Order: sequence, then structure tokens, then C-alpha cells
Amino acid sequence: MEEDRGNLAPQPTTLSLPVDFGPGFAEVNGEVGGTGHNETSVDIIAVPCPGADPIQTWTYDAELDSEASIPSDAASRISLRRPDPWVTRRLRGVSSIARVFLYRHRALADGMTLQSLSEDLLEQVDHMREGGVGASR
Repeated sequence: MEEDRGNLAPQPTTLSLPVDFGPGFAEVNGEVGGTGHNETSVDIIAVPCPGADPIQTWTYDAELDSEASIPSDAASRISLRRPDPWVTRRLRGVSSIARVFLYRHRALADGMTLQSLSEDLLEQVDHMREGGVGASR
């Protein structure tokens, strides 16, 4: 069988927009009634600006540090994996009884207000208190 190599024109690229999972918690670190370091009794919710990435907002990139002129080998190795959000790492390090939620807003749309975004957050907190805890999609 011969392969068709006649059409070598570049294929058009399509831009994929981020999927709107709706409001919810992008990440939950800790568990009420968990064991050891995972046992928590306090909830902290980190809320990014509307339209911002709920995890990237809280992720520090050492290579963007203005004091670091040459990335070290350690920074190069670290960049191969997603760093933990500093807000989770630091809060859980200081207070292991704190469960940390990284909140995700719904996609921005015309007519959206801070009131509607705050209502979304409160609905998610109510859902969490009713036992629907976890990172939702």
C-alpha cells in the first residue's frame, strides 16, 4: 500500500479554549477525620481573582524570581513537574489542622457580577458542609 504524500500543506491549527468546569474547588488538601498529617479541623478557602487560574495563581515559579539570574539545576529539575501551590504548602506546614481549598470560579461571561460570583462561592461552601467535599469538575 502506498501512502498519500501529495498533500504536504500545513494543517490549520485550532485554538482550544479552557473547559469551563463551573464553580467549585480545583484542589482540596487535607481531610476532616483523616489520619496523621491529613487530619484537619479548620477550613481555609483560597479564592483567586475572577478569570484567574485557581492553581497557577498560588504557584510560585523560581525561574521568574528577579533575584535568580541563572536557573539552577534544581530549578530545572523542579520545572519538569507541577509545583505545589505555595498557599497550600505553607498553610499546611504551619498549621497541619487546616484543610486548604483552592476555589475555581466559573468562566467569565457578560453580565456576571461580584454578587453572582460570591453566591457561587457560598453555594459551593454549603455543598461542602453537606458532605460534598472534594475537588469538583
